[in-house]
Amino acid sequence: MQLPVQIVFHQVDPWPGAEALLREKAAGLDRYAPDLMSCRIVVEELHRHHRSGRPLSVRLDVHLPRHELSVRKQHDHDFHVAVREAFDAMTRQIEDHVRRRRGDVKQHMPANPTVAGDTAQDEAGGLAPAFEVDEEGLRR
Repeated sequence: MQLPVQIVFHQVDPWPGAEALLREKAAGLDRYAPDLMSCRIVVEELHRHHRSGRPLSVRLDVHLPRHELSVRKQHDHDFHVAVREAFDAMTRQIEDHVRRRRGDVKQHMPANPTVAGDTAQDEAGGLAPAFEVDEEGLRR
């Protein structure tokens, strides 16, 4: 990453190893998109409940050139589960963004068979459909 990772603990005290785990996970995102510009991680305790424990929320904001991705995951009991789910979701978002940027997204066939790109040259040098359609409307 070009810029350092920013980690914020909001309404919760950081415990030993939490910051190191978050930095390690953030460094792993660089494998999917080497042009990451910044990563901001916010860990917060939403509100205390007497019976259900302390629900934690992990929010990730990742900046790429001309694009920003954001994920927010919360879990009722386990910090590690919330971190894993947040980073897994961010990894999927980064992979999808990189695929779209490369143009690897699947293009669907047009409904109209005479759309540009579905033609070839016939013997006379004119344009003809690259496929034939039978009486049932199926391509051959």
